[in-house]
Amino acid sequence: DASGDDAFAGASARVPATGGGRFAVFAPDETLIRLWRDATAQGYRATNRDYWRLCDVRSGVPHVCDATSEQFVPQMANVDLLGGVSFSKGCYPGQEIVARTHYLGKLKRRMYLFASEARALDPGAAVFSEKQTEPCGRIVDFCAVSGGASPGLAVLRIAAVGDPLHAGAPDGPPLTIASQPYEVGEHSHNPEEKS
Repeated sequence: DASGDDAFAGASARVPATGGGRFAVFAPDETLIRLWRDATAQGYRATNRDYWRLCDVRSGVPHVCDATSEQFVPQMANVDLLGGVSFSKGCYPGQEIVARTHYLGKLKRRMYLFASEARALDPGAAVFSEKQTEPCGRIVDFCAVSGGASPGLAVLRIAAVGDPLHAGAPDGPPLTIASQPYEVGEHSHNPEEKS
């Protein structure tokens, strides 16, 4: 309850497109303690940073790091599909190329969820198709989990998605495209725009 003298002095954000109830709460300690008691009584639980990142990867939410900075326009990393790009308001660095890609529909790469038995894959590492000698994409993020295939995200040439794929080298660890957490198409779509 955020009313009266105990008004919530912070911010709460629901994580979009994650298919579940994940929230990030930012508030003073005393408010967090009260909110935590209320939340745990309702069955919520805290997570650590690694689990949060794993949920982001499984939900198709990209994280940009030094190795992937300036490698992709937002549409390649599906930021438009997550509602993170507005084509109708505001100005921002790179807006012209982002708008041109959106309105001309010339997108040749998208981000895809994959699975791999690899124990580690570095963001920025090349992805190769068995049908091409040049890289067809880059690893965006990867979270190794115990007991089976681990999830990751890679920006790939759309035309290469059906090919056998490998990380790091043409004979590197195999990548298998997984069921996507949201519809990934060739063309951009922004949920705030009417079709």
